[in-house]
Amino acid sequence: MSRKPLILLLPFLALLAGCATANVYDNVLLPVNLSREGDKVYAAGGYGSNGFGFNAGLPIMPPVQVAVTLQKNYTEGDKNLPQPGFDPRSYSNSHTSEVYEIMAGPYFEPSENQILELFAGTGKGKGEDYVYTPEFVDFKGKTVLKSAKATYEKLFLQLNVGKRNNFTAYGIAVRWNQITFSDYEETHSIRGVEYSGSPEGQLWEMTFFGRAGGENVKFGFMTTFSFSRDKLKFNFPSFTYAGMISLVL
Repeated sequence: MSRKPLILLLPFLALLAGCATANVYDNVLLPVNLSREGDKVYAAGGYGSNGFGFNAGLPIMPPVQVAVTLQKNYTEGDKNLPQPGFDPRSYSNSHTSEVYEIMAGPYFEPSENQILELFAGTGKGKGEDYVYTPEFVDFKGKTVLKSAKATYEKLFLQLNVGKRNNFTAYGIAVRWNQITFSDYEETHSIRGVEYSGSPEGQLWEMTFFGRAGGENVKFGFMTTFSFSRDKLKFNFPSFTYAGMISLVL
């Protein structure tokens, strides 16, 4: 087979190759969405398109409260280099990410049943991504493995505004994040390390949430929209959703 037809296939194979930058950062599934619960401990957990999330908190010196969060997301798959002669469809992508946060801030009651909360916090995270993709190498179509690994730290400010009573709670949360990577590396199974550095950027999150139930147990939902005005080296999910349960202990 001549090289000319192979060259004509380059644009098609480029489309199949997909993005070279893997996901190594996921926004927290539960961007807190806490409500004042007097002197009680409160907790919430949820599962959705971005994995599993959990948070818990309590007032320490009312109106100041503290909270911690944990988010995990993983997709089991392969991490080994492609072997000659194997069906590319037999490989599956792999993804893992973890985020831990701690925050504190005051709450206010502008009027009856209305809640306004302010938080400042910090967190750490890490992620790995392994993506198998077709690529044109030495005039031959091959399946290559692209991977990305990273650890990062974050600072954030968050505003929660909503209404609540003994049976329902709903509102909106807006968060600004400053993400700074201490170790970010992208590799290619044939070309080796393609990028190594410490990128950073700002990320905005807006979450709409609602929940209903009894005084101590409520079920609900949340949807989060994320965006950035920066040209980021790392990827993030622009839209996530989840179901949740909240407890007052």
